[in-house]
Amino acid sequence: MSRRLSNKRSTRDRSKCPDVRIIEAAVSKPIQILLLQIDIKEKELEKNFELKTIHELIALYSKAIESFEINEDLRFHEIQERMHKMLQKPQVTQALNPQKYTKKPPRPKPKLEIEILEEDDPDIIQKRINSERNRKIIDQGLIRDLEAIMDRSLNEKVNKISEIKIAYEVQMRELEGQGEIEGQQGLIVKVMEQMKYDMDEEIEKVSQELDLKRQEEIRKLREEYVKINM
Repeated sequence: MSRRLSNKRSTRDRSKCPDVRIIEAAVSKPIQILLLQIDIKEKELEKNFELKTIHELIALYSKAIESFEINEDLRFHEIQERMHKMLQKPQVTQALNPQKYTKKPPRPKPKLEIEILEEDDPDIIQKRINSERNRKIIDQGLIRDLEAIMDRSLNEKVNKISEIKIAYEVQMRELEGQGEIEGQQGLIVKVMEQMKYDMDEEIEKVSQELDLKRQEEIRKLREEYVKINM
């Protein structure tokens, strides 16, 4: 008889355990809205390659990748690829590293002199080739460093959010066990509702802090590349 009651109670306890996927859905922005925002922002970027638009699109990519990874959705690879292609666009590279593209052009030389230099001076030709090669290397380095910042920021955010959720989930499960005490059910429900609210607040705070950290790292990276091209 005692074994039968124990089985019933364990079944009831398991049914009360909060589903992690439900919690995750409650604290994350609907992915459909994020994908729509990304589509709109990508079209906006095609019309105007402003630095503000680029940063906004990077932030949307990060949120989508984070949501997919938390829910173990393989579509995060697709978003990563879209972000990579965006960063490789010449207009984006120019916006992120404007100093290199806004240098004052040298005084124009007579056409005949230019033709002589280009045809007969191998040093000038080699310098031009080296300059173009260095520009491509710097652009590729900027893209790699940006992607490294994005990956590092994303991994840190996913890990932090997971730690917060696990900590609250453990506490809520312990409270559910105490809810069997007669007269305590209502109080337990209120406490758990407050805990879910606190969890949302803590996740939002951590997300904002890490977003600011990522933006600061990108700003410093841009400054470094501007110095390289001065």
